[in-house]
Amino acid sequence: MKTGIVKIGYAPITFGSGGAVTFGTPVYLADAEAGAREYSTEPKGDIHTVWANSTLVYAGNQNSGYDITLTLIDIIDDIAKTWYGDVAASMGQTAGIAEEGKAVSRPHFALIISEDTTDNIGKTTVFYNCCAGKKPASKGKTAENGDWEDQFVEYAITAAPIENPTDNKKWVKMELPGISELSAVSFPTITT
Repeated sequence: MKTGIVKIGYAPITFGSGGAVTFGTPVYLADAEAGAREYSTEPKGDIHTVWANSTLVYAGNQNSGYDITLTLIDIIDDIAKTWYGDVAASMGQTAGIAEEGKAVSRPHFALIISEDTTDNIGKTTVFYNCCAGKKPASKGKTAENGDWEDQFVEYAITAAPIENPTDNKKWVKMELPGISELSAVSFPTITT
């Protein structure tokens, strides 16, 4: 049983000619800057059934990925650039991040979530082909008598199947035993 999120990271994806897919080096979010508070996944896809002679003779699943809701401590420059395509810019002498007011193709990334488990082994899940949805809502609130109410950022992310040009299989996610900061993301290799 899962008991808590330990690490969260992402690996940018580059699409090349001929369907080539390259995963960048994973980047892990700092706990105090953009650590994960919670997430949920909702599977996408339909079950197709065929009945004959009053018996279910076929049941198939169309795996279209997941809709992921992810709550982080805050949005940081790395996320703004890597998940939303914002750009580094400056206004006068001050550097910052600028958001363009036009249709921008969203970058793709692999999302990596590591969690503690009751068996003390842990689990790391890689969602292979993620794209952030609309920008998260921004809100703020005044502090009262020196006390404040925590304000967190909620992201809508779609994890879709992605084709590995080596085996022509479409992959959605991979679950690995243990908790570790992955040094690289790659497609699964089938073992028998």
